[in-house]
Amino acid sequence: MGRRPAYNLIGRLDRGARKTLIVTTPRSGWFTCAAERGAGVAVWLSLARWLAAAKPGVNLEFVATSGHEYIYLGGEQYLEHHAPKPADTWMWVHVGASAAARDWHELATLRPLPSADSQRVLTATPEVIEATRRAFKGLSGLEAVYPADRANAGGELVNVIAAGYTPAIGLYGGHRYFHAPGDDMRCVSGDLVAPVAAAFRAAIAASLGQAA
Repeated sequence: MGRRPAYNLIGRLDRGARKTLIVTTPRSGWFTCAAERGAGVAVWLSLARWLAAAKPGVNLEFVATSGHEYIYLGGEQYLEHHAPKPADTWMWVHVGASAAARDWHELATLRPLPSADSQRVLTATPEVIEATRRAFKGLSGLEAVYPADRANAGGELVNVIAAGYTPAIGLYGGHRYFHAPGDDMRCVSGDLVAPVAAAFRAAIAASLGQAA
């Protein structure tokens, strides 16, 4: 087996504030992973544009990690070598797998639905869990926000919580074509991504005391 070079993408906006808002998403995956990764990357980019324009009173750090398949290797490298300390972090938001994947009917063949697959999970730490529930109300699978702890958190957020970062919000999930070659553009759409991005904006805005 050969070596597989990979990298994390880190974007920082230093506003001279005392604390930093961190937003992360995985960038690596199996096959095309249009819904598994593409939906999260789209939400991540939307949040970057919004927060850069909103000029909140915190520094911004946007990170797309590689090595997800190697026990979150890129996320661990970021935590160890680059992330602000927990005391210097306002909040950590993680947009993980299958943030807005399409659902399907199982009939004689699989038939695409206009709705999102509900097999996605949202967790939040106690400080922000009620605001997160309000922000994601009505979104299938995401309206049941669970406490972000070792029992409920998934993906890179597991290590974030273990490292002492709080408040934190994290999403992870699966879908019909998860980890399969069929996870292509049939499995995701802008109409499915937009409500998730809007809900994350509302949850972050509530934490920052701003309007979304």
